[in-house]
Amino acid sequence: MDNTEFRDWRARMGLTQQQAADMLDLSLSTIINYEKGVRRDDGNEAFIPLSVEKTCGNFERKRRAIALIEEMLPTNGVGRITARVLREVLIGLVELEIRFGDLDHKNKAKALVEQKLPTHSTGQITARALREVLIGIFELA
Repeated sequence: MDNTEFRDWRARMGLTQQQAADMLDLSLSTIINYEKGVRRDDGNEAFIPLSVEKTCGNFERKRRAIALIEEMLPTNGVGRITARVLREVLIGLVELEIRFGDLDHKNKAKALVEQKLPTHSTGQITARALREVLIGIFELA
């Protein structure tokens, strides 16, 4: 990721430089230097570390996943969901390459699903319940 790509990422995310700094746990001056492409101390080219690039990608995928969930399962969706809608949501998430990073995260996500979607005799869930679970899983990340 070069300085232009970093600046474009921040714009796509709708973040101020300070918000990006807070989100990435960096100083504001580091963000400014990344966007200028020049290190402040010696004027050499500022390289954006791979760890920062990966974190930017993860934040963007998370935001896109939540947007997809919110679009497909609106808050007023109190009725039952169809298999087609569930399939579209899950395929959309897979296409965003959402992955669980570690066993602890997987266990927390599983516990959330079990808590929010208890087994019912009908096996049906409301769109609202599914929406809460899916957003909750991605907020764990």
